[in-house]
Order: sequence, then C-alpha cells, then structure tokens
Amino acid sequence: MVIVLAVGKTVLVLLLILVCIAAVLLLAPICYELDLDLEEKRADVRASWLLRLVRFRFRMEERMEAVLSVLFFRRDFLDPEEKKKRAQKKAKRAARKREKRIRQEKKRKKKDQKQRTEVPASEVSGMETPSVASEDITSEDIASEGMDSGGMEDSPHPEGGSGRESGIRESLGKLADAAGAALGYAGMFRRILGLVRKYEVLSVVWPKLGKFLRRIRPRKIAGRIVFGLDDPAATGKLTGGIAMVPLFYETELVISPDFETDETYIRGTVTVRGHILLLHALILVVGLAREKRIRAFIGAVRKGK
Repeated sequence: MVIVLAVGKTVLVLLLILVCIAAVLLLAPICYELDLDLEEKRADVRASWLLRLVRFRFRMEERMEAVLSVLFFRRDFLDPEEKKKRAQKKAKRAARKREKRIRQEKKRKKKDQKQRTEVPASEVSGMETPSVASEDITSEDIASEGMDSGGMEDSPHPEGGSGRESGIRESLGKLADAAGAALGYAGMFRRILGLVRKYEVLSVVWPKLGKFLRRIRPRKIAGRIVFGLDDPAATGKLTGGIAMVPLFYETELVISPDFETDETYIRGTVTVRGHILLLHALILVVGLAREKRIRAFIGAVRKGK
C-alpha cells in the first residue's frame, strides 16, 4: 500500500510539473517591437519570449541581420561567413552520405557476384568444362581487336562546339525542369483553390482568423509620417483611403499629407509594440480542427482529389 501511495504521489507531481510547464509556454507572451525610419531606410524588428531567454532580431541598415539567440547560443542567418560555413558543413555531410551509399552499393554488388559465382559441388561435378578451340583464335584476330580498341581510344574528340553544345543542352534541361516544376506548382495551386471553393473553407476560417488577429494586434502604434505625391488630387484620394482604416486613426500615429509638393516622397518614423500568446494560436488550431469541412478539405488535399 505504501508503494502504491508513493507511486501515485510521484505521478501527481510529474503531472503537476508538466501542467506548469505547459502553462508557462502557453501564457508567456511573445513580445514584438518594430522601429522603422522611412527616410533613412532603416528597420529594426525584435521579438523575445520567456523573459528574453529566446530572442530574435532582424535589422536592415547597412546590411541585413537576422539573429536568433537562445540562452547563450547565437546564430546569424544572414552572415556571409556563417552561411559559407553552413554550406561547407552541408557539402561535407552530403559527401559522406554519397560515399556511404557508394560503399553500400559496392558491398551489395560483391555479395551478388559472390552468390552468382558460388555453385554447389554436385552441380560442379556434373558440369563439363568446355574445351577452348585455340586454333579458332588466331594472331590476326588478336591484332584486329587491338587495332579496333586502339582506334577507339585514340580517336580524337571533335574540337570546337562540343563543350558549348553540352552546356546548351544542360541549360535547356534545367529550363525544362524549372518549367515542369512551375507547371506542377500551378496545377497544385489550382487544385487547392478548387478544393477551397468546394468545401467553403474561407467561410469557416475567416471568423476564427479575425478573432486571432484581433488578439495579437499591436497594442501601441506611434510615430509621425509625412507624405506627398506629385499630384495633389492623388494625395487627397490617398488621404481619404487612409482615413477609412481604423488602424491608423485610432492610434498615436500622426499622418500628415503634403498637398504643396511637386514630387513624390514619404518620410517619418513608426514604432509598433505588441505581444502574442501561444494560447491564442492553440485556440485557433483546435477550433479549425474541430470543423468538419476543414477536416474534409485536409483529407482531400492529402489524397490529391
């Protein structure tokens, strides 16, 4: 009885730990920030999670940077040196896999050849060794074979356009493969679009997706933007269109049109702050998975119907 109680307490403690970990992962906000300078053409996007234990930063200034940091580990996806190192490691792994595949193929061929050459003793005793008619093979035949093989080895390759022709053929082959892949993707896109219309996916997805977007919307949008077009009438139309979007006029973002300029320009700074909860993404996924039409659509896509 004591052992059963001890095991039960251990299981409950483990379940409690798992629940706490899941709650932390789902309820810890992913904070995102955006700082944009339109005149200097600078952009800085930052995201952090779990008290900044996981960080990501994308910066575009003199050169682009995309840095992911997890605890003390850091990786820049756009650094030329790191990209070169990753390419070299990938090439080494591919070479090792290719060598391993070649060795396995050689072993398989040797095994097959050994099995073909091994003949049971009963069959060997019953077999007669064929006599070789040595008189049939004359020195003239050997000389003629040597001339044929020598002629084939020493025959010069046609100079001139052989290299160019092979390059052209290779380029045409690549173009044909690219065109075939593009046609395949286009056909797949048309098929998926037809399935979307057939199962009325948008009517199911859009309400749930709208709720998700409202939950992860930026909590702060601030800054000042000044713009102008070479035609004052076009500037007025664009200003009217912007005024119809609540995202712009319900925030601290100040947009000032310039009707007196005779050139097209835009300058200013924008700051965006917000956060995302993984719980909201989980609610979206579970809500979509519970819809019968979504499940039917996914099944049709997998079956290729």
